[in-house]
Amino acid sequence: RRHLALRPDSFTVLVFGGSRGARRINSAVIEAWSNLSVKGIQVLFVTGEAEYQGVSEQIGDTRPNMYPFYKEIQDLYSAADLIVCRAGATSIAEITALGKPAILVPYPWATDDHQKSNAESLREVGAATIILDSEMNGETLTIAVTEMVEDPLLVDRMARASLDYGMPDSGIRLAELVIDTARSA
Repeated sequence: RRHLALRPDSFTVLVFGGSRGARRINSAVIEAWSNLSVKGIQVLFVTGEAEYQGVSEQIGDTRPNMYPFYKEIQDLYSAADLIVCRAGATSIAEITALGKPAILVPYPWATDDHQKSNAESLREVGAATIILDSEMNGETLTIAVTEMVEDPLLVDRMARASLDYGMPDSGIRLAELVIDTARSA
């Protein structure tokens, strides 16, 4: 948090919609921005490059932690108490490897609705809540984030469930699988 010039003791939410951004998520953050700020919640907001200018204009000058893209995303993950994002496989893997609680907004047009299945898997183990894309707006986002801020035990339980679900050693497992396969060939 010091590296990002954030307040060390404030609840911090990382919001992103993928490398291209997500218009629905961005719109919800625009609507919720002042409500979250008033509550002392820090928002790290990655808009996507195509959306940055428009979002920036709508939020105005109160956007010190907003980025079009962030190459070292691990810095943002590390600083965050909560993640708000889509439910793609890579995001799910990163969230659970780091043991972060999440509010997931599945992309509704994903093949076979797989993002909804991904999100439901995390919800079932207690690591995430879900806001459907059609229900994502400033009010639902503010309510969901505020619920987390007001219940630190819930956040802790979700973080533990996330870490238990994740496979932080997946790279090692994959390497071992490749080696075993090569040896048996």
